[in-house]
Amino acid sequence: MSVIQSLYQNTLTFDTTQISNPTHILMMIDEHHKIRPYKADLSIELFRQADLVDFSLGLVRYGVDRSLIRQLKQTFPNAGFHKLLVQLGAKNFLKHPLRPAPMMKW
Repeated sequence: MSVIQSLYQNTLTFDTTQISNPTHILMMIDEHHKIRPYKADLSIELFRQADLVDFSLGLVRYGVDRSLIRQLKQTFPNAGFHKLLVQLGAKNFLKHPLRPAPMMKW
């Protein structure tokens, strides 16, 4: 079974017609750094959870099996993305120590 098939089988059912709506896509982008769950729309919440699993390198899993996360990391290597996040975060912290993560929202 491919990684994509595994993800599809483990995904909750939600209305996929909204995903093609540009306004909805903008909402997904805007809300995916929320710290608390996004309760108004399941597709936005799943996107937020997936981003946090990726950002945390699998430390936060939302019930996703570790072996699937390991397989995803091998299939889609981050190519220095997390290193860049650390560099940008450190640079921002030096400039704005009271707001170390400006992209995060409640």
